[in-house]
Amino acid sequence: MNIKSFRAIEQIRAARIDQGLSCSQLALKCGVRPSLILNFECGTRPICEDTYKKIRTVLGL
Repeated sequence: MNIKSFRAIEQIRAARIDQGLSCSQLALKCGVRPSLILNFECGTRPICEDTYKKIRTVLGL
C-alpha cells in the first residue's frame, strides 16, 4: 500500500519541523534517501507503508 494523502504529508512535515530536523537528518535516522522524503513532502511521489511507519516511529507519532 502506498501512502500519499495530504493529511499524511502534512503530519510528517509538521512533526519534522517541530523537532528541528531537516529532510536529510530524518532520512539518516530512518535509513532512507533524502530525496524520498523530499519527494513525499512535495507530493510528487508516494511512499510505501513500511517506510511511512518507520518515519512515524522516528518522529514519535
